[in-house]
Amino acid sequence: MQRMTNGLLVALVLVGLGAYVGVQRTEAFVIWCWDDPIVQVDNQTVLIRVGVQGEPADVAQTTAYLNVFVRPGSNARTLAYTNRYLKAEVVTFVESRSQAGQVDISFRDAPSTMQAAVEISTNGIKTTGFGTTKSGVNAQFAQ
Repeated sequence: MQRMTNGLLVALVLVGLGAYVGVQRTEAFVIWCWDDPIVQVDNQTVLIRVGVQGEPADVAQTTAYLNVFVRPGSNARTLAYTNRYLKAEVVTFVESRSQAGQVDISFRDAPSTMQAAVEISTNGIKTTGFGTTKSGVNAQFAQ
């Protein structure tokens, strides 16, 4: 009788432990998700890192629209995109004397308002800007 009780007790503990270990837990995690279109303006390479702080699944629904302002007559082109986290990055070059070197970023299709940032690197100089997916974000680079 004692063996049967001990065996039953061990079996119940193992079943309980198996149920506890076997249950998968899902937890949300919020991280900074960075993508970086690389553009070239008049033979100057400009790395634009666009960051959104959120769950990667939410960030993956978000599209970043970048207006890169250049001097009239500038030779500008997009060299590469990463698109690791964002749904897409759409780069548009806008000619403007007064805003040359400015990058304005707006976001669409974000499921909620998330923190956003931009870091622009060119010629060893970095500039940053902060905002949200609702307000947008901008920063300058030397052109």
